[in-house]
Amino acid sequence: SESSKVSYAVMDETDLIILSDNILEEKSREIRSQCFLRRKVAAWILFVFFLKISYFYCLAEEKIQPTNGRSFQSIFTSVKFPQSLASRKNEKQQGMVESLHNENSNNEGNKRQMSHLNKAAKDFAATLPKRNENDIALQSLLLACQSFVSFLQKTAPSAVARDFENNLRKIEKSTTVAKIGRKVSLSAFLKAERDSEIHSRRHSRSYTLRDPSGAVGLLWMRRSLAFQSDIYQHLLDGSSPKHAALSAYARQLEPYHGWSLRKFYTLFLSTNMPSTRDSMLEKIGGGIHHEFTPQKRQQTLSEMKSLLKVWEPLLKGWTQAFVELEMEDSRKV
Repeated sequence: SESSKVSYAVMDETDLIILSDNILEEKSREIRSQCFLRRKVAAWILFVFFLKISYFYCLAEEKIQPTNGRSFQSIFTSVKFPQSLASRKNEKQQGMVESLHNENSNNEGNKRQMSHLNKAAKDFAATLPKRNENDIALQSLLLACQSFVSFLQKTAPSAVARDFENNLRKIEKSTTVAKIGRKVSLSAFLKAERDSEIHSRRHSRSYTLRDPSGAVGLLWMRRSLAFQSDIYQHLLDGSSPKHAALSAYARQLEPYHGWSLRKFYTLFLSTNMPSTRDSMLEKIGGGIHHEFTPQKRQQTLSEMKSLLKVWEPLLKGWTQAFVELEMEDSRKV
């Protein structure tokens, strides 16, 4: 009887061990079957967290503006050009510059400052080729873009203004500028940088531009200006700010953005544009009157048309310079 009790006890312990092994094996199979799903969910949580952090950071930067209108100036130092170049802004302009000035001047013009749109039109008009030239002047282009940075910081979403300024800084810090300077044409600058062999060319027709470099900075600045140009055109056509921004983004920037950047910019532009067309026009043409009167509204629309007339041949020549030198890098970032 004693031996039978021991055998039964041993059998009971064996059964318990087998039962425990079966339970552990079943749990292990369940855990393994859920690993892929858990990893996928974790990846999505990390992406959404990163997207929200980026969104709220840009939103905070958009709302927190110093009194002088510069955003985070202590972090993002602006590009500074020699004082001798800045003096060129005061020189007498010919052709389109004079016509723009006469078109937008009125009886109050001498009593107030030039509007932001008129100043941008004047600066960019100075970059267009003169009668005896056939290419864009790099020095004038950089000065106009440097002046346009402050305009973007006051009128455009912070991410757009910061991206434009960072690309301008790439040109200023490029080795090509250090070698040949800025008193050259845009095509001459691009050709000099291409001949320096810092950009690669393998199986495709176009060069793969090195980042950072002067060429990649000029490429993305041109795309940013084309983006702004499309927004202004949509506003002139009567579109809402949100529709104007998303339509311009889809045409000018989205083809060159990867999945994450597309999601970020779509969300950012959908939530950070002014709610009405008039509020957007007031933001673009503001700084002269405290109230956005019908006269001021019409003046802003007229100045936007003048700026677009300058940008159209500028962007066309800018694009042509890249295409002719086979440096139109269409990769996604």
